[in-house]
Amino acid sequence: MHVPIGVSNFRELIEYRSKKNQRYLFVDKSLLIDEIMDDGAKIIVLTRPRRFGKTINLSMLEHFLSAEVNGKPTKTLFDGLNIQHHPQTIERHQGQHPVISVSLKDVKVDNFADCLDTVDRLMSELYQKFEKQLYSEKITKNKQQYIKNIINRSASKTDLAGALRNLTEYLYIYYGKPVVLLIDEYDAPILHAHSSGYYQEAIGFFRNLFSAALKDNPFLAKGVMTGVLRVAKENIFSGLNNVKVYSMLHDKYASYFGFTELEVDELLTTANLSVDRNAIKNWYNGYSFGNQLIYNPWSIINCIAESGKLMSYWINTSDNQLIQNLIIRASNEAQANIQALMAGDTLRETISEYTTFENLDINQTALWSLLLMSGYLRGSNPTLRGTRLTVDLSIPNNEVLAFYQETVTEWLSIRRGTAWYDRFIEQLVSGNIPAFETNLQYLIEDSFSFRDTDKKNGERFYHGVMLGLVASLRDRYDIKSNRESGKGLFDAMLIPNDKTDNGIVF
Repeated sequence: MHVPIGVSNFRELIEYRSKKNQRYLFVDKSLLIDEIMDDGAKIIVLTRPRRFGKTINLSMLEHFLSAEVNGKPTKTLFDGLNIQHHPQTIERHQGQHPVISVSLKDVKVDNFADCLDTVDRLMSELYQKFEKQLYSEKITKNKQQYIKNIINRSASKTDLAGALRNLTEYLYIYYGKPVVLLIDEYDAPILHAHSSGYYQEAIGFFRNLFSAALKDNPFLAKGVMTGVLRVAKENIFSGLNNVKVYSMLHDKYASYFGFTELEVDELLTTANLSVDRNAIKNWYNGYSFGNQLIYNPWSIINCIAESGKLMSYWINTSDNQLIQNLIIRASNEAQANIQALMAGDTLRETISEYTTFENLDINQTALWSLLLMSGYLRGSNPTLRGTRLTVDLSIPNNEVLAFYQETVTEWLSIRRGTAWYDRFIEQLVSGNIPAFETNLQYLIEDSFSFRDTDKKNGERFYHGVMLGLVASLRDRYDIKSNRESGKGLFDAMLIPNDKTDNGIVF
């Protein structure tokens, strides 16, 4: 069994799959093409967490719409796929469009000068892919001078901002057809710029780049952009009135990113893996995309590659430092809520589908929104009242829970180290309550403020703190919170899985 880990090129996936004597795991998402081309919106933005299939889906779209990619014909790549059941889409769109496909995933540098330099190189490479068309007699000499400047990397910043828009014009002139523009990870440079301290400069440049390519562009048939976050309209899509954004809260396109339960069952059967399906679900399921319950695809294929071994695959694939820093710097109320989530609680919170980066450190709505859209929380039962969107938030699965446990451990032991925290928890479960109380007092005096203990929020705050402290024990204990018992309520109860361990009641 061959598992396509890290394969993001559609041709590579299909051609490898079709080799003799190869068994290659494959999930057919080709009906996405029909939905996108039938979508009435001219510009579509699809936001999903990282490694949920955005890049491979855009590659599939490019190979379907373009007659050839990198000089190779594409027509036979879709033989036998589900899109063949839509002959009208095949007739109208397969191989019928000039396509520009560009990824901004590597525009992650430490300053704005290097950011411009990276975009400069990217546009030079993109133009070189179309040299035959760009240097044809259909393109005027004046335009060819601009093209040379882009390819030779001697264009001004202003000219660079118009590079995508101008390329659509040149291809329209050559083919006599409007162009499809695909932009993968459009938000990656902006997110990295925020972390690196040049957000304002970056947002100004990319606003101009995207607006030039997408706003009132007569040479554009359709634009499709993917990313993790929906960047605030006033920041990046200013002036664009033809953009339709589909986040994970929308029903449309819900099943095309990540794996459904049926798809996971088929994959596990194909791989001939005898694994506990409930354990797989607890580790990698739990995402709500619109009306669909979705599994993390990266974790599933890695789990299959490792013969069913349950461990953190997705969390360990990128730098989580931004998320960790935001949690550690969050208000005490937000931290208490996160700890309540770790104990299995569900929070009803206001979120915004737009991410305004300037407010991440101080705005709880921005924090919950970022955690949700990035895949660190599950959102369900969205309700819109006026302009206020509220969602039930919970931790989706054990893999993400392990990340929170590590982050909270780092926060709680910020000056004494994780070994101190481990000893602190062991004092509790072993029954050494005097030592536990001494360290708990240190923790509270060192980390919290009396402002957290007002009459309205005080008990909730401390309750969340205590749940967070013991959340790392979830693999050893069944943790119950605020339940009726006997003639009253307990605050928290830890019921041991191993009946020889101590049970604990707060």
